[in-house]
Amino acid sequence: IQAARLILERTLPPIKAIEQAQLIPMTGDTLTEQGQSVLAAVAAGVLAPSQGAQLISAMTSLVKITELDELITRITKLEELKNGNA
Repeated sequence: IQAARLILERTLPPIKAIEQAQLIPMTGDTLTEQGQSVLAAVAAGVLAPSQGAQLISAMTSLVKITELDELITRITKLEELKNGNA
């Protein structure tokens, strides 16, 4: 039995769990409303909790990137005003 298992382990790749993509309605214009849509989909069983967590994490990253872009723009404008380039 061990020899057969060893042969199978060497010839077949390990089986990995695959999560199916789910289409969920993202209602609302704000990220808060869209995050609530994700949580509602998880609560309704349409979306797996791990998928919901990944979506919320991605939305959080998007917020951080957006904030950084806005800060860079504001700092650039303040520097231009300070230097008299406005």
